[in-house]
Amino acid sequence: MKGGQKLSKNQKYQMVTDKKVQKLIIHDVTIQDKAEYTCIYGETSTWAKLVVEEEERKVKAVPEPKFKPEFIKKLGQLRVQERDIATFVCEMSYENLTPIWMKGGQKLTANKKYEIITDKKVQKLIIHDVSFEDKAEYICIFGETSTWAKLIVEEPKVEVKAEPVAEFKAEFTHKLSEITAKEKDTVTFVCEMSQENLTPIWMKGGQKLTTDNKYEIVTDKKVQKLTIRHVTVEDKGEYTCIYRDTSTWAKLVVGEIKTEFTKKLSEIRVKEKETAIFVCEMSEENLKAIWMKGGQKLTADKKYEMVTDKKIQKLIIHDITVKDKGEYTCIYRDTSTWAKLNVEEIKAEFSKKLSEMKAKVKETATFVCEMSEENVKPIWMKGGQKLTADNKYQMVTDKKTQKLIISDITVEDKGEYTCIYRDTSTWAKLVVEETKAEFTQKLTEMKVKVKETATFTCELSTENIKPVWLKNGKELTSSKRIEMISEKKTHKLVIHEVTVEDKGEYTCVVGSVSTTAKLVVEVSFALLIYALHFLQSYLEWSSVTESQTGWSTETESRSDWSTETQTQSEPAVESETTIGWSAETESRSGECICSCIMRHFFFNTEK
Repeated sequence: MKGGQKLSKNQKYQMVTDKKVQKLIIHDVTIQDKAEYTCIYGETSTWAKLVVEEEERKVKAVPEPKFKPEFIKKLGQLRVQERDIATFVCEMSYENLTPIWMKGGQKLTANKKYEIITDKKVQKLIIHDVSFEDKAEYICIFGETSTWAKLIVEEPKVEVKAEPVAEFKAEFTHKLSEITAKEKDTVTFVCEMSQENLTPIWMKGGQKLTTDNKYEIVTDKKVQKLTIRHVTVEDKGEYTCIYRDTSTWAKLVVGEIKTEFTKKLSEIRVKEKETAIFVCEMSEENLKAIWMKGGQKLTADKKYEMVTDKKIQKLIIHDITVKDKGEYTCIYRDTSTWAKLNVEEIKAEFSKKLSEMKAKVKETATFVCEMSEENVKPIWMKGGQKLTADNKYQMVTDKKTQKLIISDITVEDKGEYTCIYRDTSTWAKLVVEETKAEFTQKLTEMKVKVKETATFTCELSTENIKPVWLKNGKELTSSKRIEMISEKKTHKLVIHEVTVEDKGEYTCVVGSVSTTAKLVVEVSFALLIYALHFLQSYLEWSSVTESQTGWSTETESRSDWSTETQTQSEPAVESETTIGWSAETESRSGECICSCIMRHFFFNTEK
């Protein structure tokens, strides 16, 4: 594990077991890899830290035990113009040492702006493209010794001079001493200076420290103090107090608290829906242990609650389900304890089963059954499909009672409904009784003229039923010219721009009941004459013959031209004439009836 997270084998991590030896190999180490690593087996574990040093932090300002390096030539103040190059130079008593360069308490690193050079005993800091922001105090530090100087940035046309700084010489009259502490202690580093009310810089491993919840920095006349609260293992290291070219440093050694589980976890057996509480006790108070289940770290949420009460550690698991059974482990560094959670399933049965339901369209049906256990959540299904709560279905659990409420029943809702809980179930049918609709107002015959609008209207005994409209036994569909309207109990068929072809019988059908009426289309005499002239011009005349057909000139006669219903009279004809024709190519299909007192002549052309 790394920081409470289980590790798995991949390109980064390699786990090796060689007889009794266990190895974790971490490839291509980065800063992100620094952490505590733990190897756990059952109730026993061991851990250690991985400390990752950046290349620029590998050299520490620590004096070598074999010699005492000094600055034999100290830094001098520099005056430069903007955009010039400033070069600080000092010399040490030993060759090839690597000191730290700082500006205003901040450690400098080599880049385009700063160039850091070590040439045997000579140390150089070269500052390129100087600006007014670069003016400050610069310090070169190695171990307990240091040297400092100011960089003064002037406007152009001012000569660069390196002049010694005539200021008082501050020294540490009482240096820092090594401190040994335990975790959770508070420690204070103390040193004393030769001058009062100076403001030195405190550092740890090259990083400047500031006052916050962790650190408190105090200046009391000549005395300088650094207080570190609530010490942890991470606080161990070297601490340095720096004032210009003088400094003092000391180590903080942190002894880890050896913790043990004085009371280990015990196996727990609970039933579903209950709450399980794991309890263990540690040898030290207020420690933050890690809780795990099956190798996975647990976090506090609605399901899990972690409590630390002095030495007591608790894991509370709410609303237990079968999935919660398993091994739970409490870990603190290289010690741990574990126990099993056994979950007893609730053996629920249907003490009252579902019964067949009968409902009418638009009504609400409620299936009800009862179980042997309270607050159990079953699954409702229809024809093998799981149902979910929505506007149509509502599932209710009231202690032992289970309900399925089906709203706004339609014919499609009929079928088998099942209530399932694990390996037990109950089912019943829903029978939907269709409402028997009747026509309270039937269709009536319509007479309209060509190009007018015909509207058939009827009324049913039941609302919101969609009928089927037929013409001469064939189903009609809605179009721009034919409109079907249903409003509650009233149903309408509207035919716009009526033509002769629209005549016929129209039927409205609902289930097994229907109503029928005729549409009669009236054609004016003038329109009929126009149609005959149009037909005559379209066809080729092939023959005209005269014959006697019992219609003599002696008979007082007149001709009536009609379209089934409306008749127009013409003056009497002196003789009877039969007109015939033939079409060589395409012809129109139509029918006209000439009623000449006793007889009708039909003229047809086929397309």
